[in-house]
Amino acid sequence: MSTRHHSALHLAACAVVAAALTAQAPPTASAAEGPSPATAPAALTHGQSSLEAQTLELINQHRRTAGCQPLRPLPALQSAASRHSDFMARAHALVHSTTPPPSGHDGHRRPPRAWAENIATGHPTAATVVTAWMNSPGHRRNILNCAYTHTGLGLTAYQGRTWWTHLLATAP
Repeated sequence: MSTRHHSALHLAACAVVAAALTAQAPPTASAAEGPSPATAPAALTHGQSSLEAQTLELINQHRRTAGCQPLRPLPALQSAASRHSDFMARAHALVHSTTPPPSGHDGHRRPPRAWAENIATGHPTAATVVTAWMNSPGHRRNILNCAYTHTGLGLTAYQGRTWWTHLLATAP
């Protein structure tokens, strides 16, 4: 990947997180932000809530086995995760966010004290994405970190692929 392309994707990821922090719609992909689909944009399918609920249940089963409390969904994290999945789908690239998501714990948009992000694509089910994350040392460490108390899961289906974002955070 060229430095210019990497920088453009980095800037685009920052723009998506900034949009989540200010509750604006995420930017659409453009040539400067990374690859865009060759045809007119296909519709994004958002938040398949049953898949998100299944994913959270599987994650929390692993956390309980490790002696951690279950993660609790937080709307601000859910929104940020969904917007990031949308961005990755449009960019056709797995890109980690570099800006902390809003916590929304106290009605403000302060970032959490600590946060982590797991991303994935190509996994059609909750079981396959959680298995992939648990088989990866870094993702597993995030999921089993008992300091995290809240979560947001974003899932976007786009052009035959599923894009996943899992945010974990502590209270601010």
